[in-house]
Amino acid sequence: MRILILGIGNRLRGDDAVGPLVIDMLRGEQSESTAAMSDQNLPAGVVVRTERADAALLLDAWKDFDCVILIDAVYSGKQTGEIIRLRPLEQPLPIEMHNTSSHGLGLAEAIELGRAFGELPPQMMLYGIEGRNFDTGASPSAAVRAAAHTVSAEIRTYIRTL
Repeated sequence: MRILILGIGNRLRGDDAVGPLVIDMLRGEQSESTAAMSDQNLPAGVVVRTERADAALLLDAWKDFDCVILIDAVYSGKQTGEIIRLRPLEQPLPIEMHNTSSHGLGLAEAIELGRAFGELPPQMMLYGIEGRNFDTGASPSAAVRAAAHTVSAEIRTYIRTL
């Protein structure tokens, strides 16, 4: 089984860095640097990477995979660091997961486009982590970092059951 674990976000925008932060943790990195990362700590067939929240890039990224696990920051008014677990193939995404940016289509729109065109992988899991501060140059909050550790551990357990 080919599994893609995709951390979505921008490392330079505070809590939006949570997707890449989880990828760093899965790779065994202690820092948030993208240099010299290795997937050797993960089972064979597992690919981990980061990506921007761009619908076209995301649709292309997950093609040819049997299972896709997505990690992204959300802003819905819940408590910072709260983890939302969704199976997009089984349920529509909540409205707070949809892009409010005028800059383009994001993760939720990519999933809905994939659903409409029959281009979703057979299995998909989405971890949304509630963020609060998305300012440029900010670091991820302590609550988001703690949630990233929880999600990283859950993903390690989950991929071993597939």
